[in-house]
Amino acid sequence: MGGASAAEIRVLGCLLEKQRTTPEGYPLSINALRLACNQATNRDPVL
Repeated sequence: MGGASAAEIRVLGCLLEKQRTTPEGYPLSINALRLACNQATNRDPVL
């Protein structure tokens, strides 16, 4: 079995980020998750 794709890692990262920053908005709607994944600004993840 292979590892996760870049898209899968981005989705997971968005879910983790939103869970920590906006817990009252959890669970996310599909639209909110899509917007988070497509966000182009403030993307300097610490790995």
